[in-house]
Amino acid sequence: MSQLQPCLEFRAYLESEGALSVSEIRIKVGAKHDAQIRHWRDGLRRPKPKTAVALERVTGGRVPRKVWYPVDWMEIWPELAHQDNFALRAKRTMPPGAEVSHG
Repeated sequence: MSQLQPCLEFRAYLESEGALSVSEIRIKVGAKHDAQIRHWRDGLRRPKPKTAVALERVTGGRVPRKVWYPVDWMEIWPELAHQDNFALRAKRTMPPGAEVSHG
């Protein structure tokens, strides 16, 4: 396993206005102690894949699960690799200047 780094996305989320508190996140993702949340933020540890999914959910996608496993996320969540490949192919086949409507 490579050297862990602080999770900048998680840190930015925690520092943003309206973000859940460390304690609220702990409760929502099922962590045992607030210190676990701070360890993830500071890069001392990383959450298990199941917890990374929960963090993505409770942060509204602002902390994507992939950031915790930048090298091996495709092995953990192969369905995301398929989605990324599909989105990339769709983007490449769009005419220049065309945009996808999300609403």
